[in-house]
Amino acid sequence: MVFINVYMDEQIEFRLKGVERIRIKKKRKKKKNYNENQIALFPEIKQSLKDGFWNDEKLKKPEKITLSASKISLLHTCPFCYYLQYEKHEKVPKSLNLVFGTLIHRLLDKFYEKNFKSAESFIKYFYRQWFDTVAGKYLKGTEKENLQISEYNYQTKDEDKILKVGNHIRFSYHPVDEFFANMQTGRGILRRFFERHKEKQKPFQKEKHFIFNYGMVEGIDVFMQGVWDRIDATKDNKLIITDYKTNKESPEKDTFLLHRYPQFTIYSKAFRRLYGQEEEFVLFYHLRSGKLFKTKRSSEDFSYLDELVNESIRKIIMIRNEKATPFYGYSCPRCDYKPKCENLWVSAGPHYKTEDFKIKATIPDTWAEWDEE
Repeated sequence: MVFINVYMDEQIEFRLKGVERIRIKKKRKKKKNYNENQIALFPEIKQSLKDGFWNDEKLKKPEKITLSASKISLLHTCPFCYYLQYEKHEKVPKSLNLVFGTLIHRLLDKFYEKNFKSAESFIKYFYRQWFDTVAGKYLKGTEKENLQISEYNYQTKDEDKILKVGNHIRFSYHPVDEFFANMQTGRGILRRFFERHKEKQKPFQKEKHFIFNYGMVEGIDVFMQGVWDRIDATKDNKLIITDYKTNKESPEKDTFLLHRYPQFTIYSKAFRRLYGQEEEFVLFYHLRSGKLFKTKRSSEDFSYLDELVNESIRKIIMIRNEKATPFYGYSCPRCDYKPKCENLWVSAGPHYKTEDFKIKATIPDTWAEWDEE
């Protein structure tokens, strides 16, 4: 076990108290037509749509677009964030959770390539990779050139040590605490994975990249790509798609998203297209608990995916014609592109200094009765 004593110049604690039992009844709005729904995030071009936006000869349309589950998700979350990431290719620090998840996926792939003798050897390999990754040892190109290292003191049971952290990673709170919390989580994931799979048959495929021609949308040739974490064969030669998830949340209590998640629909469609057969099912492998959750896709799911792809292509056309409007919502605090958004998008909202957000929020006296236990 690692013992930690964090040295900090200052510590700022935010406590947010939720206000519960507030129900707001909203009047039902008149259903909008299909085109208006498609441009819900772009109110400034409603009139241009009526005036023939899609028929404009000057409209920039690429001949080919390649989509993925992450691109579709981001397009429907915030078009401006998509613009920064996939059109401008802006480089920003990645969240530690994303870096952690990527490393765990890579290690689970390495599990079948390296002959780890024990769970402890597997975990020690992770420890070295984790320290080096956070310190930026594996960076290349401009990221390596722009690397800046910060040092943080921490204590093990026997001695004082220094944690090196690169500026390529964004932390949610203090780096030392978050670093070792993720290291503890990774240790549990890898130990559990080793014990379950150490003497089992290797996957039929692992970390398999796929790409296929989805079809024509708005006169554009659309391709879909992704990566299957693993494909396993059953005893009767049926194939199962498995996706590793390092999320804290699992579908155990609520399977709504499990059976509707577009990522799994894409995996299923790609499998049937490329292998010429139907997968047995798709598994959500919740690595933190080791639990597996099964789902299956149908023609209704593929029809839904078709609608998402159509809307996604239209959004990309708008973005490439300078119609990338940010969508401000509760995902913003977790967005890696938030600093870039604040700097580049200046036509909406006041701008504050960071210090303005360090003031503890107060709850009005009239709400005191809801101030909970």
